[in-house]
Amino acid sequence: MQLTDLTIILKSAVEVGVNRAFNEGVFLQDYLKKSDAYKLYGRSIIDRWIREGLIQLQSLNGEVPRKFIDRRGLEELALSSNRVTYLQVADRS
Repeated sequence: MQLTDLTIILKSAVEVGVNRAFNEGVFLQDYLKKSDAYKLYGRSIIDRWIREGLIQLQSLNGEVPRKFIDRRGLEELALSSNRVTYLQVADRS
């Protein structure tokens, strides 16, 4: 298989995936519920990031009881985070 063949296959796969997502109406929300963030990254990590002020809970449309987290900020933090800082001491190498 040539590199150009692989490029064509990957490009086609991306186009099919994007078209399927749009046709099925699958869109990522700009904000996550705290419980959804827990599912993605774990309760202890999210709570620690909130405690350390790395992410903030926000009310949307004046909804006081329910708090949301900005998805983009959360994903950027997760990508830039050093995993060693949130592993249990026993798990660190």
